Amino acid sequence: MPSRLKISTRLFLLIVLTGAFLGQFDLFVVNVAAPSVQRSLALSDGGLELVVAGYAFMFAALLITGGRLGDLYGYQRVYVFGMLGFSLTTLLCALSPNGVTLIIARLLQGGAAGLMIPQVLALLTTVLPAEERTPAMGWYGAATGLGSVLGQFAGGALVSWDFVALGWRWIFLVTVPLGMVMAGIAWRYLPPCVGSRRRKFDVPGTLGLASAFGLMIGAFLFYGHTRALMAAALLLCAGMLILVVTLCHEQRLIRQGGDPVVDLRLCRVASLWRGLLAVCLFMLYFSSFIFLLTNVLQRGLMLSPLLAGLVFVPSGLTFISSSLFFRRWAAAHQRLAILTGCGVSAVGLLLAAWGTLFVAAPVWFLLAAVVITGCGNGLILPVLIGFALRQVPSEQAGMGSALLSSAQQFASALGISAFGTLFYLLSASQGLVHAMGWCVLIQLACMALVALITGSGRAAAHHQAA
Repeated sequence: MPSRLKISTRLFLLIVLTGAFLGQFDLFVVNVAAPSVQRSLALSDGGLELVVAGYAFMFAALLITGGRLGDLYGYQRVYVFGMLGFSLTTLLCALSPNGVTLIIARLLQGGAAGLMIPQVLALLTTVLPAEERTPAMGWYGAATGLGSVLGQFAGGALVSWDFVALGWRWIFLVTVPLGMVMAGIAWRYLPPCVGSRRRKFDVPGTLGLASAFGLMIGAFLFYGHTRALMAAALLLCAGMLILVVTLCHEQRLIRQGGDPVVDLRLCRVASLWRGLLAVCLFMLYFSSFIFLLTNVLQRGLMLSPLLAGLVFVPSGLTFISSSLFFRRWAAAHQRLAILTGCGVSAVGLLLAAWGTLFVAAPVWFLLAAVVITGCGNGLILPVLIGFALRQVPSEQAGMGSALLSSAQQFASALGISAFGTLFYLLSASQGLVHAMGWCVLIQLACMALVALITGSGRAAAHHQAA
């Protein structure tokens, strides 16, 4: 268990939330810079997709393993080693002489993020007292929002400005010093957080879960690139089969008194499984909306990468502002905060759908719609995370955090793949802008389900009492 916090809460949040910022920044920074990377290293379309998606692929595959390592060996220790690994692999990305090296470096970088990110939520939920956790989740939402918006902007700006002719390599170099310095500060000042138990590590469960998630996410990536439905379906079925076998192994290990990588008894925590479902639905909408809008701005409205990146800045700022300015109100009125956020985001989505389907709105109209959705999203996500982890026992906070983070990444990959496939099919007959309008209508249904799950009956009562 973690020891008592001996530094200020502000310093603690700065150290811990830097990891959340870096993980999100490097997830988004490659999107806008991708064409420059492809030209510089002569990457094929498939190679470029691996550079962009390989990070998220390994990120999601190793999140549960990272959470369990934190439970066993201490959140501070795993966080520091994860951040060091993340910084070194980011440097390797920047120095990559060819496409193969960059792909490998991005896979390693995603794996390091998978070790680092679960410790962020675990530290927030175990070190801080109960009354400070929900406001801290507001800061967590702000950090991830800042990482996403700066990533989108920096991906275009750094490539366009091109200091000392390093081109796209700047998108990786800028975060290396920050990660190295913060790793040292974290080692010095974070509470030791000694693991609760030191039993044998569950190697079969770890490999099984990593393989299962890897195959399932890989199936969607494979189909998105090749449109080979049968081969993708086989990959998906293989991943699901491995997942079932692994979960049976985990259940048997629990009965034998072992220490599984995933404790299935967490399924009895009502707030966790409801929160997981709500977060998945939110991420289906959130990740796909950003992806589709990026395509519409650059391919449909013919904006430059720099201008396309700038469009996301006001949206990110409203996300951060609503996460911070309303954090205390959200802590006191959690159910109302989620319902309000869903309503605000729905208004933005309706404006986006109306502007793309019926009136061929100018860029400023879509920008206004995106700003409104950013404000609603900033209310929703931090409260959803706090709701999901609220009832998880402190000794299993790493595992619960990893499950939540895995759900976010898996739903993000699924949202981009599923909505992307629908988007491209519709765009062939109706054009990019109208195709996005129809996808937005489906995203509205996801938002309605988030409000229904978190605001229904027993869940709402528990949530409001938190």
